[in-house]
Amino acid sequence: MQHRVTTRQVERTMADRRRIETQNTELLRYASSNQVQAMANKGDMAVLAKRRGNAAFQRNAEAMLEERSFVAERDLKRNLRTKEQNDSLARALEEERRMSERREREIQRICESSEELRELESMLKVAYVNKERSVQQAERETLSQIEKSREKAIETQMEYDRQRAEVDMATKEIARRAEAGFLPKGVARQVSRAGLGSR
Repeated sequence: MQHRVTTRQVERTMADRRRIETQNTELLRYASSNQVQAMANKGDMAVLAKRRGNAAFQRNAEAMLEERSFVAERDLKRNLRTKEQNDSLARALEEERRMSERREREIQRICESSEELRELESMLKVAYVNKERSVQQAERETLSQIEKSREKAIETQMEYDRQRAEVDMATKEIARRAEAGFLPKGVARQVSRAGLGSR
């Protein structure tokens, strides 16, 4: 049994194709639009990220510049304060030097204008010289006494050593004679013990 294709069926089939093609076209357009939008969004995100990065860099640069400015200002203030202190100290020292010179000149003037003060100054100088001489004389006497004591100790030691050497020589001589048979053995032993005891 054969089915005949009517005009209506053909039209319906054509209409279905057109509808499907239209849907496909719309889907393609929608997909393309989404892709374009995604690319645009991606570009916007990149731009936004770049802007944020630039903003962060700018903030960091501003913070660094502000920190450098703060440090420079702080150092400047400290240097100025140190300079002021040094200048103040220098002025104080200079003023003290001038006052000291002024006092010395005033004292010198008073001394030169007063006969009593001149005499007193002369007496003080003489007393100072005499004191120095006395000290030097005492030092010389002390050194001389020390030297005499040292020489006396040396002489005493030398005399002791001389006497000891004589005793040793005599003891050895007696021992030699005893060994040679010139002295009784008992006397030799006594002399030998006496010599050892003296040591």
